[in-house]
Amino acid sequence: MKVVKRKIKTNKKDHNNGWTIEETSAGPSKKMVKLLSWSESDIISNDETEEKTCCLSINKNLILPTFAQDFSKSFKNTQKFSRNFVELKNKPFQVAVVEHFLDDKFFITGLVNEIENIEWTRKQMDLYEFYQSTDLANIENEYLATFFKFLNTDVRLWMQELTGMKFKKISASCSMYNNGDFLLAHDDLLSDRLIAYVFYLSPWENKEKWNDSMGGALELFETDDDGQPKFPVSQKIFPANNQLVFFKVERKSFHQKQIEENSEAALGDFLISDVHSNVLQELESKELRWITKGPAHQQNYEYLNIENLGKNSQIKRLCNVFSSEFMFKLLHEYTELDLYGKKATNPNYVIEIQRWKGGNYKLIGDPSTFNNDTLDLILYFGRNDNVGTITYLTPDEDETDDHTSIDSSHDDEPVLLTIYPQNNFLNIIYRSAGTAKFTKYCSKSTITENFILNIYNKMEESSNKSKDEFSRILSTISYIVVIFIIGIPMWWKTTEIHRASLPSNEILSLDVTPITFTMNIAVFISNDDKRRRTVDDLQSLFDTNDIFKANISGLNIESSQTANIKTPAKLEQMIMMHYKVKPGNLLLIEWKNLEEDVLVTSDRTVFISENVAIDRIYHVIRTWIVRDYKIRSILGQVMTLDGKQLRHNVPPPPPEYEVLISVLNPRPDLQTLHWNIKKASDQYLKPFLNEFNELSQFTLKSQRKYQVELKYGSQQIKDETKIGRHFALDHETLPHIITSIERKLGTDVVNKPCVHLVIYSPPCQMAPVYIYKNGQRVSNFTYDSFISAKWGGIVIVNPSENACISPQDDEPRNIYLHSHEVMDFVLYQLRKIFDLEIEIPLPSSSIVGLDQVKPRIWERDMILRNGAIHLIASASSTIKSLIKLLDDIKNIVIGDHVASEIHQAYENVVIAKELLSVNEIHEAVKHARKAFIAAEKAFNDPSLLELLYFPEEQKYAIYIPLYLPIMIPVVFSISAVRKYFKKNKQKEAPAIENESEEKLIEEPKD
Repeated sequence: MKVVKRKIKTNKKDHNNGWTIEETSAGPSKKMVKLLSWSESDIISNDETEEKTCCLSINKNLILPTFAQDFSKSFKNTQKFSRNFVELKNKPFQVAVVEHFLDDKFFITGLVNEIENIEWTRKQMDLYEFYQSTDLANIENEYLATFFKFLNTDVRLWMQELTGMKFKKISASCSMYNNGDFLLAHDDLLSDRLIAYVFYLSPWENKEKWNDSMGGALELFETDDDGQPKFPVSQKIFPANNQLVFFKVERKSFHQKQIEENSEAALGDFLISDVHSNVLQELESKELRWITKGPAHQQNYEYLNIENLGKNSQIKRLCNVFSSEFMFKLLHEYTELDLYGKKATNPNYVIEIQRWKGGNYKLIGDPSTFNNDTLDLILYFGRNDNVGTITYLTPDEDETDDHTSIDSSHDDEPVLLTIYPQNNFLNIIYRSAGTAKFTKYCSKSTITENFILNIYNKMEESSNKSKDEFSRILSTISYIVVIFIIGIPMWWKTTEIHRASLPSNEILSLDVTPITFTMNIAVFISNDDKRRRTVDDLQSLFDTNDIFKANISGLNIESSQTANIKTPAKLEQMIMMHYKVKPGNLLLIEWKNLEEDVLVTSDRTVFISENVAIDRIYHVIRTWIVRDYKIRSILGQVMTLDGKQLRHNVPPPPPEYEVLISVLNPRPDLQTLHWNIKKASDQYLKPFLNEFNELSQFTLKSQRKYQVELKYGSQQIKDETKIGRHFALDHETLPHIITSIERKLGTDVVNKPCVHLVIYSPPCQMAPVYIYKNGQRVSNFTYDSFISAKWGGIVIVNPSENACISPQDDEPRNIYLHSHEVMDFVLYQLRKIFDLEIEIPLPSSSIVGLDQVKPRIWERDMILRNGAIHLIASASSTIKSLIKLLDDIKNIVIGDHVASEIHQAYENVVIAKELLSVNEIHEAVKHARKAFIAAEKAFNDPSLLELLYFPEEQKYAIYIPLYLPIMIPVVFSISAVRKYFKKNKQKEAPAIENESEEKLIEEPKD
């Protein structure tokens, strides 16, 4: 807790002495070791928290609840507060003045009498000069000990209530100020201080109230924009008997206190008396403009701007003498210091004319200002021997971290030398590095004033200085050369954003060449004329299609080879011997006895009747075999009624798939499922999935899960089965079922897109289960199933009636699953998921029933073709978007590996489009897959995100902190180099040896 120690004085009898009880609610000084062990628990113990000091109490008006609440609110909000004899100021910082603090006036008298008899220690430093007692915690006198205990109990708790702060420690001491003693501006900002207390005692008759002429006021300072105290004093708080003043310690709480009353090698009568009189007369002239030098917590005196003096000014003429070569020669003779001579360099000196009067001072200040050996010349003008006394301190002893803290001061600071003002005496002091000095505070009651001509000559190594300066200049030039010739080009090269070359124009023009494919369709009709007409008519229809190109051609086979063929299969087999149908192509065969107009086989063959309409053939090929409506959706060529583009909402086939078969047994205690999952998967699913390995790599996995139930309720419906009832599962609850079991299937460990195939077998107690929609079953199968297109499907495998008939419902049962029954449902679901099932019926057209696990050959061609188109379109869109992004944001790094992926994606897109256009489906799929993988890898490369959100303007936020500290010295170094060479070109100024100036100075007297 931080506290400022403030002093309040009492004038005793003849007003030559004063006392202050200093109170600090927090850290005592380092020399008050007996208080350092205090902790919060020491102060707020069970026995002491509620303890009240007998016979001593705070004014009853100050402990009223309404007063405490109102004051605390104003204190926290930094507002003014005034009530009866209490005032809270908020400027220049928060200060509270409480009059009539104690109720017992007799105790105050006893307190003053005890203070007269305690032991005092003289405290003297640049900041302060007064007498101080030891900490009250170490004093056993009756009144002082009682008062200190009162501070630790009643006052501490009362102060905590008013300020809202928690005080861990409180310290107090007494201070006595004689006439001329002082405590200058400081802020008491120590590491643990929060509140500063001052308790004033002025009990003598007719002296309960003080005025400004008596001194002892607590003076408050305002601060400037840099947080430094500034003149003049903002407010004064005068001592009053039984008055408590406290304030919150903060950076701007600068204040001071004074008690007022009314000077070694030295050269006496240094200036000729007439010259000295003329200079003094000019210094005392009211026409001169003096400037106050601060800040207040370091110094307070006035100085003269020499540059503004006229040419005939005696003061300026004197300054010219002290800065002349003549003077440096003279000082060389006096001190034997090499200020002027063969080894001397231009002396580094500062001349300052100072005016000192009451209230002026100069503290030690920053120790770094005493780092050089210095020759001080101090010439006094004036008649007061006490104004402008300068004290020199030994090196190292004066360095302290806090010169504004009384507690952190040195009591035994050794004084090397004290210069007392003597009129027309030139004091010459040589001080080594580290030797500090300060000018003693001048009492405010001082009437007269003194003037000081102060000259500081900083000593530098003179030998070889020219060579050293040249070496420094040479080093500086080398540094500048390295920065500008090597550093900046290297920085420019190493910080430039690497952007590998990309085929931007080519990628952006990919849409110029549309994605198309070619289908070769061979037509066999025994009648030549009819065959030619059919070919021409079909060609005319397909020529209008902008999605793909069809090449229709007729097959001419001699009638003798087909005359004895009785079945369509035989005819197909015979034609296949003469004509090989490649992937993606189609064979149309006319068969007279065909019941339908069009019959699509499982191979790449379509049978047509002799009376079929040409447009029917066209629609079957377009809608069933090619499915160009899906291709249009993929390419974004489907428009809504209001003219908006309808995009395909199914993502392109990923490079890899997971197919996960999960067998759910909700009650393993009631039933045991018997099924060889691996064998069934190898027999049914692998042959199906292997047909699409060119498009996507499938990984087939299986698992068993126990105690995972489908939450479908307990609605029972009576039926005619042996069990006599079944359970209804409403179709509206199906999405919720998927959500409830998805987490339990372990999908979070799968990194690839996953197709779930769930086999659920309910126990006999909750079986059979059938799906209902609008009060009716959706199917009449023993098993029921449902599909979520982007997730997978669930097959409900109900146990057989015989397996569930038992006199004991809780009897464990063995349930056997039949692979061919279960897998029929699973394969159907896979066909629906991979969009193989025909959803658009066409009149007088049909497809041969599927008698195999694998998909139909033309279905495989369709999936590969449409998948290749989807991959090409997706890869093209991805790299085009990426190119636009990279062109718009120039700060994105384009690594060589990213550029390689973009090049690879573009090249494979071009190759895949060419292969697809000539109906090379398998090769087209291969390159389209490569293009898709490369495009996704490039687009999602982490290196692209490193500077993606790094606008051009933000570069300065990084470059300025990095390079400004380097470039500022460079700029100033350039100026220093320029001045050095300019100075060397100029001739040295002629020595000032004017006899009239020499006559200003008399021979020194011993």
